[in-house]
Amino acid sequence: MDLQSMFHPDSCKANISDTKKQDVLETLADLVMKHPAASQVDRSVLLQKIQEREDKGSTGIGNQLAIPHAQIPGLDQFVISMATSAKGIDYESIDGKKARLFFMILAPEGEAANHLKVLANISRTLSLPGVRPEILAAPTELALYEAFISKANPEGAGAVKKKEEMSLLTLVLFDKELIYDILEMFLQKGIEGANITDSYGMGEYISNVPLFAGFLGFMNDRTNRSKTLQALIPKSSIDSIVEGIEAITGDLDKKQGAALFITPVQQWKGTMKMM
Repeated sequence: MDLQSMFHPDSCKANISDTKKQDVLETLADLVMKHPAASQVDRSVLLQKIQEREDKGSTGIGNQLAIPHAQIPGLDQFVISMATSAKGIDYESIDGKKARLFFMILAPEGEAANHLKVLANISRTLSLPGVRPEILAAPTELALYEAFISKANPEGAGAVKKKEEMSLLTLVLFDKELIYDILEMFLQKGIEGANITDSYGMGEYISNVPLFAGFLGFMNDRTNRSKTLQALIPKSSIDSIVEGIEAITGDLDKKQGAALFITPVQQWKGTMKMM
């Protein structure tokens, strides 16, 4: 359920001048009909359905918030308008306080379950720290729209946003001079962050075992020390990046002293970008 698609910048209005509940409902109705999906809705039918819902009990749910809503015949998708009032309006709210923040939700018929989800998503978004003050302080329609939408997402405001699938690339190189060429290739392919650590091959420790010391003594000490490079890369770019690495190192299946591993990443946060 894409909450953002239910809003439209033209369906938002900051600091309305209405002073009565009925005027607010009409303003919200006019706003919601500016959404392309509701442009053909009959205004009189819309207001009738909204009033029928208000007659069952005020949609002023308290804490300065009112959410009038109704199911509209012929509507294909949910649409929402939003408005604020600097002074507040007597909306017959359940806590007796004036309402300052308004959402009008129009729902397709027979969508009761999704209707509840929309209400829950709006409620969760507004419960996030700082969201209400930012919305109420928005000076323009666009600022009002962005203040809410920037905090909302399809699964509710507290959900983890879906990100591009990533994989962890781990490259171990004994030929440390190749690191510079590989990092240059990374930048060319849009990989702007990586972690590089000093590492040691097995020979570093085996050479200290008396049984093998003489046998391994002829090896250059540098072959025991390596660099390990790790970077998050997009799953979609794996083949291109591996091809770029092998263009520098040679065929890794035929080369000794270099190894590459690709590990799927289930969830990731943060960045290793240089700036």
